[in-house]
Amino acid sequence: NTIDVNDMITGDRNALMVSIRVTGYGSDYKIKHTCNKCGTSNKLNVDLASLGIKRLEVEPIEQGKNLFAYKLPVTGKTVCYKFLNGHDQKEISLTEKRLKKAGITYDNTVTGYLENTIVSIDGITDKNKIKHFIKNMPALDSRKLRSHIRDSEPGIDMSWAYDCSECGFQNEIQLPITSEFFWPST
Repeated sequence: NTIDVNDMITGDRNALMVSIRVTGYGSDYKIKHTCNKCGTSNKLNVDLASLGIKRLEVEPIEQGKNLFAYKLPVTGKTVCYKFLNGHDQKEISLTEKRLKKAGITYDNTVTGYLENTIVSIDGITDKNKIKHFIKNMPALDSRKLRSHIRDSEPGIDMSWAYDCSECGFQNEIQLPITSEFFWPST
């Protein structure tokens, strides 16, 4: 039995990628980060094995399905959404390339993300109606929905905190995936 990694949601693929990296090269991951307070460049050694796992804490609409519901706080509408998988991300990338080739710049990543994540709104599945709603939805609804999805998606927690070597400020960052991740220098 084979598994198509494109069937996996992003969080699971990231967890698998980190696990393979730790198994193959060890858990030390060297990165540089500029302190958010004083601007000092900090050389960090992140222990990938200590990253936390985010478990699925929301109930799917149907057991075993990648479909979840969220009630928007302002409009009160119920949005059914899915976590993006590799197929979705490939389709997004392909669409962006087609638009670029046609000379259309489409750089509203929030709108694009929601268009690909939302499956229905109050039972309506028509893509054009969903796009129209997304473009006109209150900013608070958009922000709360995106936060809910981000906080709910299972996978590996790629956040890391460190104290600046110069000023001691505690920086909280999302780990960047650099070439050092795939080809460690030491």
